[in-house]
Amino acid sequence: MNTTPMSETRKSRRESRNFIFLFLALSGIFFLHFITGCKQPHGEKRGVTAFSSPISDTISFLRKIDSISIFLKTGDLVFRKGNDFASQTFANMNRVDKRFSHVGIICMEKGTPMVYHCLGGSFNPDQKMLREPLVQFLIPEATKAWGIYRIQNMSQNQKVAILLDSLYKLGVPFDLKFDLKTDNRLYCSEMVYKVLRSVVPGIFLRVSIANGIPYVSTETFTQSPTAQQILFCELK
Repeated sequence: MNTTPMSETRKSRRESRNFIFLFLALSGIFFLHFITGCKQPHGEKRGVTAFSSPISDTISFLRKIDSISIFLKTGDLVFRKGNDFASQTFANMNRVDKRFSHVGIICMEKGTPMVYHCLGGSFNPDQKMLREPLVQFLIPEATKAWGIYRIQNMSQNQKVAILLDSLYKLGVPFDLKFDLKTDNRLYCSEMVYKVLRSVVPGIFLRVSIANGIPYVSTETFTQSPTAQQILFCELK
């Protein structure tokens, strides 16, 4: 049977649409498979879904990070807990949620989730603000647990991106004194705290007090009613 160029064009368009629908369906199934293979930990509050997933090798880890990247947005918060003594110490500074010791902000750049964060110590010799791919931020060899939270009703994603880019280009150093009153140096949760307060009017973020000194920790965000947990994983 002979076909006309017009019918061939219609056929090609149908095949293209079918391919797009199939791709989106498979992406959704892969993401659901990733999260439903996890379990709800004990003690989770506010009805938020949390997941625990053993990741046995780097290839599996990379695939799972890649599978969730399309669901991430600029302004999402990413948390982690390292497997070193310092990470455990910082995690224990939290009064309620001791799952995390470090936090950064995700910025989607050409489809790739990049993490902006402030880090001190031997992990970052020049002490300047870091910008690195999410997969590097969550490297499994040095991470025990990680999670992603989304700030509700945040529409200033572009402003977040501009602020992060400005801070990074300024080379803002890590605040070794953990002084919340100064802006020329920032520690990890302080940077996130100040960025969010500048782009989300009226956001509720509780500041903790220790020996009369105010500070912000990772639970400043995880315990905030304006932050919604969308993913939590333990690496085993």
